[in-house]
Amino acid sequence: MARALKQSSVHAGEDPARALLRAGNTVAYCYRVIRELSPGGVSQLYLVEHMPSGSYAALKVATRTSCQVLAREHALLERAAHPNVVHAFEHGRLFDGRQYLVLELVPGADLEVWLSMYQRLEPKHALSVLWQLAAAVDRLHELGIVHSDIKPSNIMLNVHDQRVTLIDFGVAFDFASERAQRGSSGTRGYMAPEQTRGRGCGPASDRYAVAAVAQELLGLRAAAGGRQTARSRAAWSKRAALSAVFRRALHPTPSSRYASAHNFVRALARALEADL
Repeated sequence: MARALKQSSVHAGEDPARALLRAGNTVAYCYRVIRELSPGGVSQLYLVEHMPSGSYAALKVATRTSCQVLAREHALLERAAHPNVVHAFEHGRLFDGRQYLVLELVPGADLEVWLSMYQRLEPKHALSVLWQLAAAVDRLHELGIVHSDIKPSNIMLNVHDQRVTLIDFGVAFDFASERAQRGSSGTRGYMAPEQTRGRGCGPASDRYAVAAVAQELLGLRAAAGGRQTARSRAAWSKRAALSAVFRRALHPTPSSRYASAHNFVRALARALEADL
């Protein structure tokens, strides 16, 4: 692992959790900090330039030296290499001991931003997004990886080629080795019933979240935390084929849901065609 350098040091006694990298600082000898993208409780995100190539990347820095989340995230992303999963370039430690992770910078915006502008996507566009998301999710599950926080803000849409990228593996885990230790991590509104009740999270929980995202993309429910309109409720109730697909995809019992995200999207595509 490369060790990171900084052009100006943290003052003695300064809390590492509050020690922000500044524009011009360098990490791993080759990444120059441009600006902070977003703060966070567990990590901070920065825009950086890879100086040898002139390309840009995202730098994720743990807020505390005791935080080991980024090491696990890096290990999972190395296993999960897929066109629709964010790519991790490098993992290491800053001069003060905090871990960092250099990630692919996806051009465009996340689906939460798209939905805030357009409220819903046309069925053809929504299906294009969902096919790609399903491919990523099913590949993760084949590898024994559970994302556990699938939601619109963790799904990037590239403005140039419409490629979908699943991001933020901060609460992802290896189902075979860690399932006993993982409980109700996730985001309300997209968490399956077993997650919200603290009964664990597995592949079926991810597939539940994919279905919740699909509802939102199609305008069949309000965004998480929002209120569903009478118009969307009416659209939902009148479309029998869609109702049947979502009843199964969002079933309270994990074993009653679709066996794969691909199977769900295939059934959804057929239902959309039948109900048009």
